[in-house]
Amino acid sequence: MTQCPLTPLLARLEAVAPETAWGQSPKPAPLARFGPGDQVVLDVRDDLRRGQEPFGRIMGAITELRPSQVVLLRTPFEPLPLYHVLDRRGVAHWTERRAADDWVVWFWREADVRAAETLDVRGLEPPDPMVRARALIPSTGEAGS
Repeated sequence: MTQCPLTPLLARLEAVAPETAWGQSPKPAPLARFGPGDQVVLDVRDDLRRGQEPFGRIMGAITELRPSQVVLLRTPFEPLPLYHVLDRRGVAHWTERRAADDWVVWFWREADVRAAETLDVRGLEPPDPMVRARALIPSTGEAGS
């Protein structure tokens, strides 16, 4: 059996699959609809280092969150109690651990994502419902699609 030092192995795994190297789940599909222009980045790491409580800033960013936006919260630890508070308000989250002291938590309103994924074709004459539905399906680039 070949032995391998743990640190180089973890570095190699992170280089190959950075989202899953820390045992994280893959990014949820609803987050694919949020581009860089839709991301509100809130970095509270310096606030916490200075001993300032960032809860008010975080809640303010969540309150002002538009349906087309996602908040990316940067913290030096995983904010577990915040998940419970925001979950009760219909705010979903997904967490990235980039390093032991560098966490990014994505927050978005679950209802906004579901509404954006709903296609209402009532009252349309054929073939309009099919045309509109096909326009929403990403192209795979395969022949015949």
